[in-house]
Amino acid sequence: MLTNDKKVQNNTEIDDYVKSVKESNASFEKNIENIQLKKLVKVLQKENEKIPKAKDLVQSYKEILKDKDDEIKTLKNEKNDLTNMINRIPKFIRKIFI
Repeated sequence: MLTNDKKVQNNTEIDDYVKSVKESNASFEKNIENIQLKKLVKVLQKENEKIPKAKDLVQSYKEILKDKDDEIKTLKNEKNDLTNMINRIPKFIRKIFI
């Protein structure tokens, strides 16, 4: 009968030890996960620092495109004005000078 009691006591000790080890492992895994999350946060912070620079570049690009479009529009208007002026000159004078 004593051997059964010792077996039961051994089994509870083993179960307690296994439970303790599992809890310790869970805590360790949480610490590892926290370290990995901290690394990811640092990477994201570095990437987020680039966002304002990218926004500035995009804004500059948009402004340059707008200026280019305005310049093209101005040049087209000037071309049309010159074409109209040339067309107003009598034909025989145009043939002489153009």
